[in-house]
Amino acid sequence: MEDPTSPVASDPVSAWLELDQELGPFRHEIHIPFITFSKVFAAILIAAAAYRLWPLLLLVFLAILLAVTLNSLVL
Repeated sequence: MEDPTSPVASDPVSAWLELDQELGPFRHEIHIPFITFSKVFAAILIAAAAYRLWPLLLLVFLAILLAVTLNSLVL
């Protein structure tokens, strides 16, 4: 059974406001240095470029593998 004098029983919004005033303001600040932001941005940019260029990189890797393998035959 709820207490009729309780602020929660009558109005939940006013109960939250009352609780907020009792506890005071809580502020959480997140500080991200610019160098960290730039490193994350560069990593995302490199990953996106590697994803887009993957077929070309695979072809170049295969060409290098064939060239190195056949080099001994040519010499």
